[in-house]
Amino acid sequence: MAYKQISSAQNPRFLELKKLLSSKGIHKQKSFFLWGEKFVNEILATSSEVAQQLIVSPQHEIKSNLPILELSNELFKELDVFGTHSPILVCQLPELLEWQNKTPSGLELLVAMSDPSNLGAVIRSSASFNVKKIILLKESASPFHPRSVRASAGNILKIKYEIGPSIHELNQCLGEPLSQYCLALDMNGENLAHFKWPKSSYLLVGEEGRGIPANLKLRKIQIPTGEACVESLNAGVALSIAMYTHYLQKLGPYRVDG
Repeated sequence: MAYKQISSAQNPRFLELKKLLSSKGIHKQKSFFLWGEKFVNEILATSSEVAQQLIVSPQHEIKSNLPILELSNELFKELDVFGTHSPILVCQLPELLEWQNKTPSGLELLVAMSDPSNLGAVIRSSASFNVKKIILLKESASPFHPRSVRASAGNILKIKYEIGPSIHELNQCLGEPLSQYCLALDMNGENLAHFKWPKSSYLLVGEEGRGIPANLKLRKIQIPTGEACVESLNAGVALSIAMYTHYLQKLGPYRVDG
């Protein structure tokens, strides 16, 4: 076990770690942070191949086969941006492949969400409702951004991600017969309460506030809301509701045994 200590804010390794608080730094260094004692322990127990280093403060007493970096209290606080006061795990960024426009397997998401917290919440819902793949469109935030990681509640590595085109380029990608598999959440679509999900499909959610480009000719579904609702639902909330209805239909009729 390698054990190092850093107390200087100008230390090159500490300066590198600070860059992991931004999407640009994550992409460049191919690493990301995971916060929270429970989530860190789960990764160490189940996905140790992605774990690279543990970052601790002088107050932490921890034994690990991983390299351990002890930071002074002041430096640790700079990286503990959510105030967890527990060791931080540096993880290897998984390889993100280009989307190949293949027929989907089950339900797969096409996401153009620019808000990392919303994306993280969608990742958490995806893991809950057995959605295994998210295609990140160019407008999307990084799933490994700190706010996305935090909002995912430890589910960040349970989903497969692929890199897709811009939402404005989907028409060129979704030619026949692929377009028949693609659905979009839209306020003017079919009522989700009466919608029968196909066996396999892509589900597209647009940018917050902008929605789906008008030139996209896709089958659309909408979530009915009460008359008092004057705004559309938050994109992450809407997507989670849609995934839940898909999950229920795949489970089949509800049955009480006994």
